[in-house]
Formats: sequence, structure tokens, C-alpha cells
Amino acid sequence: VVAAHQQTIRQIEQVNPGLVGVEIDASTCPRKADLLIWYASHQNRLAIEEIIAGDTFYGIPYRLQNR
Repeated sequence: VVAAHQQTIRQIEQVNPGLVGVEIDASTCPRKADLLIWYASHQNRLAIEEIIAGDTFYGIPYRLQNR
């Protein structure tokens, strides 16, 4: 899913280049993964949520983390 939606990943990262990132996190479950999307400000979070516009990233659970 991540490979198929690289344009959306790049759009998320361009919200605040260098201060917003997307990582695949497989540490929570051995055979499954979720996306960890980190950001620098509340304004970044709002922009990311607007881009994703849903509870999942094309069916994959995601977490947002302020760093």
C-alpha cells in the first residue's frame, strides 16, 4: 500500500519538509504493521489529517506523533 501511494506519502512529507515524516512500524505486531506519521506542530497535524481524510491510510492503521 505504501509503495502504491508514494505520491500521497510525498504530499504528507511536504507539509513541513524535514519536520514531518512517515515510517512503517512493525514492532507492535509481528505479522502486521502500521504507519507512524510524525510531525512538528499542531498545524502540521491538521494538514496531515486533511490529506489522509479518514481513519486509515488506504486501509492501513496509522498513528500521529508530535516530535
